[in-house]
Amino acid sequence: MIAADAAEARATLEALLVEHRFATETVLVEEHLEGPELSLLALCDGERALAMAPARDYKRIFDGDLGPNTGGMGSYSPVAGLDAPAIAELIATVHQPVVDEMRERGTRFTASSTAA
Repeated sequence: MIAADAAEARATLEALLVEHRFATETVLVEEHLEGPELSLLALCDGERALAMAPARDYKRIFDGDLGPNTGGMGSYSPVAGLDAPAIAELIATVHQPVVDEMRERGTRFTASSTAA
């Protein structure tokens, strides 16, 4: 749920935590950020992060971003205005430091499969 202002946030918290709407017992409150969102997944081998195709998704249920947040009803790719250098910068500043830190801690982040 996205509250437009403090009064709406209080009303939403009241509905969730006092009225227990949706059987809610706990909530996470985050600052609402405006602007486009980007999903950029990466494949990791424990050493490197390799970007997959970036995507943007549709968060709200009605046209014009007027309805409740859905967590992503659909997406599109490629993302206009996001070029290879921008993707490389995101990998270098977000993904790769996580892969490096996990490796240094002895918790390599990899996907593996075994054949029987």
